[in-house]
Amino acid sequence: MTKRFLLFSDTHGRNAAVAYVLKTYGPFDGAVFCGDGQGLENELRNMPGCPAEIFMVAGNCDYYTTLNEDAVFPLGNHKVFLTHGSKYALRRDLNTLASFAEKNGCDLCFFGHTHIPADETVHGVRCINPGSLGLPRQEPAFPAFVILAVEEDGNITAEFCRLKNITGI
Repeated sequence: MTKRFLLFSDTHGRNAAVAYVLKTYGPFDGAVFCGDGQGLENELRNMPGCPAEIFMVAGNCDYYTTLNEDAVFPLGNHKVFLTHGSKYALRRDLNTLASFAEKNGCDLCFFGHTHIPADETVHGVRCINPGSLGLPRQEPAFPAFVILAVEEDGNITAEFCRLKNITGI
């Protein structure tokens, strides 16, 4: 049976967008958050439809949090490096980030910080940025997230999604 994970980032306190995605696109078997929630970690578990399995890291705008900056965990037949990304020179390229993930034995990396969706393989590491649910920066700007499908054989596919014409979030 395929498992579905919500991959999202950079909500910046706009938690209504997260609640909308959970309600509209769920149910999810797990969630992965790449940081800059500005208190989201305190509310996420209480949102209707929030899955029990959650992986979260702190971003550069998460000032009063106990979340770690980086995490490593298995997902399907992959090992994931999870980070916000602000300390990995992302504005230049993904080389530093991919090298750090590779040094941690990871073949998959989830990150945020740029607020722009991306899916690029560097040094054999697939690096996925879901974009921002709170403050998108790509043109045209739209709140974005990813639905990860973890297949029975352990393979993972990523479906990039966007919210359109949503008011009140």
